[in-house]
Amino acid sequence: MGALGLKAAACAVAAVVATVLGGCRHRCPPSASGPLHRPPPLGRRLLVVAPHPDDEVLAAGGLMARILRQPGTVHVVVATDGEAGVNRTRAPDLGDARRGETRRALADLGLAPADVEFLGYANNTLANAWGKRWRAARRGADETSSGALLEALRGALRAAAPDTIVLPMSLDEHVDHYALGRFALLALLGEAPVPRPTVLGYLVHGKGRWPACGSIGLRSVPPLPPGCAALFPWTGLPVDRTFKAGLIREYRTQLGATLLRHARAIESFAGGLVVEPGRPAAAWRPGVRPGADRIAILAPGGELVPARDVQVAVRRDTVHVVLDMASFRDVGGAVLEVVAGERREAPAWLLRWS
Repeated sequence: MGALGLKAAACAVAAVVATVLGGCRHRCPPSASGPLHRPPPLGRRLLVVAPHPDDEVLAAGGLMARILRQPGTVHVVVATDGEAGVNRTRAPDLGDARRGETRRALADLGLAPADVEFLGYANNTLANAWGKRWRAARRGADETSSGALLEALRGALRAAAPDTIVLPMSLDEHVDHYALGRFALLALLGEAPVPRPTVLGYLVHGKGRWPACGSIGLRSVPPLPPGCAALFPWTGLPVDRTFKAGLIREYRTQLGATLLRHARAIESFAGGLVVEPGRPAAAWRPGVRPGADRIAILAPGGELVPARDVQVAVRRDTVHVVLDMASFRDVGGAVLEVVAGERREAPAWLLRWS
């Protein structure tokens, strides 16, 4: 599939480790198998990171409602205005209309206007922002360094002081989703509070039309996502489908059968996105074959160059990443990502060693 990559905590210094991860299946699972009956750990201060207006409810509407009932607090950060999306209502300014839809849906949940933050980046541009150019485009404005986006996410972490963070997975097939997931992991290295929060990932645009998997209706619980998602432990939160469908209907510019397929009886979340020293990222599953390709390092905005202080060892069913701490001790952590040619919707983890 590609190369494992690692982007470090400090913007000035980063690393990418490359190795092959082959054999992940892409087809839809045949049934709703898997441990989705076990709910994710719930805290009292939740931060939801969303690429576009509506992703916050599609992914975590039920989770937000559950936290608020405890009672707890919820803060939502929306990175783009979704101005390049579907415009079913022919709104003259789709970005502004979608911001309004998010505000109304979250008000229905009980969030105040101050609990929702819009960063205003341009739709469909975040993948470029994560790449070698390291430039982020704002809607209707000039480009800026991607460091501004990273700092905005760190500011949200400082303000919300969450004990639970929900962010898009790098496996999502939408460019903004998989890139923002990586930015959010990188932001955690700089600003994660102590004790460190629980980090949960979500998929909105999964492979094989997941979570629909052949059925667009509201009847069935989605199976575990296909493909490389099997590398992560998944949990499920039971939700009221009627209540969630009502929230989704607030997004009138986007509303259709595709959107309503997310009004399921279970909200699915992946764990295992953060790896501490000596702890495995995930257990390799049948059909997932680790291998080795190349090792490289990357500074944001720079070129991939061979790494001489990182080693990858493949031993039967595990992949071991070994870092020379003389080089990496002061960085404190990195984002380990798979790079499959030009395709970036592949596994990524946050590694911590301090």
